[in-house]
Amino acid sequence: MRERIRACHFVAQYFGGVVGANRRILRAYELGGYEAGRAAWRKRAERALEIAGGDLHVSGTEHIPDGGCVLVYNEASLLDLVLLDLVVYDHADVGVGAEVYRRIPLMAEVAEKMGIVLFQRGNREEAGLMLDRVTGWVSEGRRLAMGGEGRMSKDGGVGHFKRGGCLVAIRGAVPVVPVALAGAPEMFPFGSLRLSPGPLSVTFGEPMSTEGLTEEDAPELAQRVREEVVRLREQRKAELGIA
Repeated sequence: MRERIRACHFVAQYFGGVVGANRRILRAYELGGYEAGRAAWRKRAERALEIAGGDLHVSGTEHIPDGGCVLVYNEASLLDLVLLDLVVYDHADVGVGAEVYRRIPLMAEVAEKMGIVLFQRGNREEAGLMLDRVTGWVSEGRRLAMGGEGRMSKDGGVGHFKRGGCLVAIRGAVPVVPVALAGAPEMFPFGSLRLSPGPLSVTFGEPMSTEGLTEEDAPELAQRVREEVVRLREQRKAELGIA
């Protein structure tokens, strides 16, 4: 019963309260600019983590370059969205999200202010424009956060990594940083109505160079990034006792 109540509380706070949170983020942005807006964004995620009972562990931040790079992560639970808000986006200048978020009132405006590009999956032309846009950003020295799978894995594992993030890195001549999220599927499985307290982990791996690679190498690089994400994820799960 407690797990169901916790799940309902988490969903109501994090998702049900999103419109009010968007208003607070935009208001903070108007008063104090990007950093103030980011702080309001983070506050919502901090409250969600508290409700979920997550014990957060972050490692490997020293591996993140100061200049342009692509942070490629996995995601397999709604709780992983909180880890993105709290940790991954803290170490990125820009990000990529699905067009579906535009259906949430004020989210398009918030995304624009916070440097999140929303695009329609399955639309090759729009995806191409998005990739061109973010490639320009990483070439200028910005750090991009982008999901490797392109959507949330439903079985709790790490799915197939698409080439998009690696293609951006190759075109922009910047490294890829594997980012492994762990613990969320065990606490809050996809589609479940039960949420149990437990350890959560975000691990940043060592940068993977794109020097000498061409666009044709993007799928192979994506596979290597996935393998490193899986390795880091399993390593942290063992260290933290995540079954």
